[in-house]
Amino acid sequence: KAKRQLGDNKIYYGEYAANIILKKNTTIKDYNKWKTALAESVFLLGIEKNADVVEMCSYAPLFNLVTSLQWTHNLIDFNPKTYIENANYKLQKLFATNTGNEYVPFEGKLKKGVYLSETKRGNEHYIKVVNVSKSDELMEIEIPFAAKSFEIITLGGDLNARNDLEYFGNPKYEIEEKSEAREFNETITFDAKRGKVYVIKIREE
Repeated sequence: KAKRQLGDNKIYYGEYAANIILKKNTTIKDYNKWKTALAESVFLLGIEKNADVVEMCSYAPLFNLVTSLQWTHNLIDFNPKTYIENANYKLQKLFATNTGNEYVPFEGKLKKGVYLSETKRGNEHYIKVVNVSKSDELMEIEIPFAAKSFEIITLGGDLNARNDLEYFGNPKYEIEEKSEAREFNETITFDAKRGKVYVIKIREE
């Protein structure tokens, strides 16, 4: 953690978003790609690690009518018939629904470009891993308590993948979320693929 002189003051990060570099030939199809959500995941891990001073954060923009160009990077797009959860929304939801109220310090070394954060709420532990390095990474996380099993959730897609919705039509999802239950045996081992986000849920017995 960086040195801070805040006293009793708290921090609120308002209206954040990771967007692409704007160019003359940028179109609406260039926004809300998975790589922007991946960047936001690293930012959110930093917020978790500094939760003692970061009281709140909020994302913007939120809603957007398909084909509207006032705001071109949004969490949720909609047309007259339906809506779609963009890659950035999928990431926000994964983090918001899998977080504790107490940060657990991590002891160990991580490869450059691999980030980890652990929180817990009572006996429920949530370990988040993000790999933005140039290669896959074998993760071996030692757990200092007894448990019967754990769940590992994977979110991601190609870096340029995006969930798409036309003005007339139904949602087309390219960002995939998978969940798998595994037996626990002292160490959690898994292959952290490049460009993926992982959430490990484990209950302390």
